[in-house]
Amino acid sequence: MAAGGRGPARLPHVFGLGGLRHMAVKLAVGLGADVTVLSRSAGKQAEALAPGADRLLDTSDATALTQAQNGFDVIRDTVPVRHDINPYIPLLDTDGTLVVVGQLGELQEPFTVLMIMDRRRMAR
Repeated sequence: MAAGGRGPARLPHVFGLGGLRHMAVKLAVGLGADVTVLSRSAGKQAEALAPGADRLLDTSDATALTQAQNGFDVIRDTVPVRHDINPYIPLLDTDGTLVVVGQLGELQEPFTVLMIMDRRRMAR
């Protein structure tokens, strides 16, 4: 159950695919989570579904990002290079968490207003 008894946990939502990301998907599926893979390429849908993800969210599609706002309890960011995390913060639901596990080096500054609204948080 998700926090507050809202039904099955909606976690994790994993950025991209490959090594660590495939393992994150498999682990979440094994725990019974509803898993969405976030990718800049809609062409990776088959690759996202292969390890058990329920769907792929094409982050290059502005309409899809808008429709997905406030929909995720946890986003597990496994991207190993510096990237802008700000477009993903609005995807978190109230009390949602962005977990950065793959980034090497400095993390880009989050836009704090997006974090304060809806009590969103980030862990690294």
